[in-house]
Amino acid sequence: MRWISAWLLLASLLIGLAHVTGLPPFEGMDENAHYSYIEQIAKTGTFPRAGDKLRQDAQDVELSLEGVGPAPRLATLRYRNLFTADAEIIKWVRQAVKAPRDPPPTGKPSSMENWELQHPPFYYALLTPAYLLSERWSLAGQLALLRGLSYFAAWLSLCLAVFVAAKTFPASGPGGAMIAAPALWPFVFPGWFPEMARLGNDSLVALLVACAVAVVTCAPIRRWSTWLLLGVICGLGALTKATFFPFLAAIALLLLYRIWRRDASPWQFLGFLATALAVAGWWYFQRSVDTGVLFATPQSLELKEKGGLIAGLMQHFSIDALAWAIPAAGMSFLWSGTWSFVTPPLIALAPLVVMLLLIGCAYLFGFHSYRMYPLVQITPLTLGFWVLAISYPVFVVMALYGRLTPGALGYGGHPGYYLHSFAPALAPVIGIAITTVARNGLARTVLWLLLGYNIAFLFGATFMQFLYFAGCGSNGSNRFNIASASTCWNEWQRLTDNLDVLAYPLAAFWLAVGGAIALGWGAGLLLASSHTSDSQLVAAYPSTPRARGENDPAHSSGLTHFAPLTGENEQRADHP
Repeated sequence: MRWISAWLLLASLLIGLAHVTGLPPFEGMDENAHYSYIEQIAKTGTFPRAGDKLRQDAQDVELSLEGVGPAPRLATLRYRNLFTADAEIIKWVRQAVKAPRDPPPTGKPSSMENWELQHPPFYYALLTPAYLLSERWSLAGQLALLRGLSYFAAWLSLCLAVFVAAKTFPASGPGGAMIAAPALWPFVFPGWFPEMARLGNDSLVALLVACAVAVVTCAPIRRWSTWLLLGVICGLGALTKATFFPFLAAIALLLLYRIWRRDASPWQFLGFLATALAVAGWWYFQRSVDTGVLFATPQSLELKEKGGLIAGLMQHFSIDALAWAIPAAGMSFLWSGTWSFVTPPLIALAPLVVMLLLIGCAYLFGFHSYRMYPLVQITPLTLGFWVLAISYPVFVVMALYGRLTPGALGYGGHPGYYLHSFAPALAPVIGIAITTVARNGLARTVLWLLLGYNIAFLFGATFMQFLYFAGCGSNGSNRFNIASASTCWNEWQRLTDNLDVLAYPLAAFWLAVGGAIALGWGAGLLLASSHTSDSQLVAAYPSTPRARGENDPAHSSGLTHFAPLTGENEQRADHP
C-alpha cells in the first residue's frame, strides 16, 4: 500500500506542476492580488493596509490581455481576442510576459484596490525571498516559481497526511485504504488542482493543517513541548488565513476532550492557547483597530457602510438564495475553474456529484467503526466548524447582492473550494468510504467506475482549459463551448505556439504525461490490491490500533484483525 501511495503522490505532484506551467499570467484565482501583496512586502517592506492598491505591473498585464483584439472585449474572450489580433500585438504581449525584466518592476501602486489585503501576512512573507530572487526573470518564469513553491507546500501536506495515517493504521486490510486516502484525494476530488496549483495561501493552510494533525495524533500528549509546538503551528495557521479558525476550533475541542479524560493538564491547554495568541493575535488586533472589523474582508467593510448584516438580509434574504448557496458551494468544491470562470458543461460534473454523495453516505455509515481514532475524530469536528464559519461570508454575500445566478461566477462564486485546504484532516472520509463500500459488490464497482470518470474528467477539463488559453473553445459564455472548439482543437502546432506566448505548454505537456504514467501505475497497483484484499475488507470490523498485529497470530498469515469495540479496547484506543 505504501507503493500505491507513493505512485499516487508522484502523479499528483507532476499533474499539479503541469497546471502551474500551463497557466497564463494571473489566470489562477485572485493571483494578481496575491502577487501584489508579495510585491508590496518585497518593495516597501510593509504589509498592506486598508485602502492599499494592486501593484501597477500586475494590473498592466491584466489590462493588456483584456484590451487587445476586436470587440466585444469580455474577460471570457480575452485569449480568443488576443490570438486573432495583429501579429505585432501578439509579439508585444509575448515580450511583456516572457522577456526578462531589467530593470525589475518598481512596485508602484495602481489605481485599483487590492481585494486580498485582508489576509494575514505569513504566506506572503515566506514567498518574498523567492520573489526577490526572481524579480529580474520574465513574469511567466517568476510566476511558475512562486506557483510551484506554493503547490509544493500543498503536496507536502498530502505526503505528511499519508505518513500520519501509516503511523495510525496497519498497512494491510482496511488500514491500507486509510493510508492511501490522502494520496487519493486529488483524484477523488479533482478540484484540488485548480485550487492548489496557483499562487494563493490555501496551500500553506493545507500544510499547517497536516502539521497540526501529525502533532495531535503522533506526539506524546502529556509533554509540554507537544502543546507549545501545537500552539505555534496553530498560531501560524491563523497568521496565514482566517479560514484556519474552523480547524483550530476542532483541535481545541479535541484537546479539551483529552483534558477531560485526564490525559493532560488544563494548564497545558492554556499554554497552547497563549502560544497561538502570541503568534497570531497581534495581527488581528491591528486589523480590528484599523478597520473596526475583526475579519475585515472587502465585502464585510462594504456591508458595514451599507448598514450592517441584519439590514442587508432584511432587504435581500430569500429562501431561494439560501437554497442555491448550498449546491453552489458543493460545485465550487468539485471544480472551481480558473480566473476566467470558463468551466466544463454542467452535465459533465454530474458523476462528480454522484461520487461525492456516495463517499459521504458510505462515510456516515462506516464512521462508527473508526470513531476511537483521534485522526478520525478530527474530521467531523472540522467539517462541523467549517459549515458554521463559512455561513458568515455566505450571508454577507447574500446581504449585499441577494441571490447570485448560477453563471455569474462560474462555479467559483461560493467558498466550497476552501475545503481542499483541509484535505489532510478530511482524507479519512475517503478511507472509511472505501472500506465501507468494499462490503458490497455493486457499490464497490460503482465507486471504481466513478473514480475512473473523475480521472478522465480531470484530464479532459484540463485539456479544455489549455485549449481555451490558446484561443480555442470560447464564445463569450461562462461555459466551455465544444462547438467552437471543434473547429480548432486539432490544430496542434498553432495552439501550442499560441499558448507559448503566455505559458510553457511543452513543459506542461510532458509533466502531464509523466503524471498520467505515474497515475496509471498507482491505479493498477490499487486495483490489484483491491482484488486481493476485498475479502479482508468485508470481514474486517475496525476498532483499536492493536499494536499493528505484533504478537497476533493473524499477523504471521498476512491478515490484520481488528477487535470489536468494547470496554478495554476502547480505553486503549483513546489513550495512545
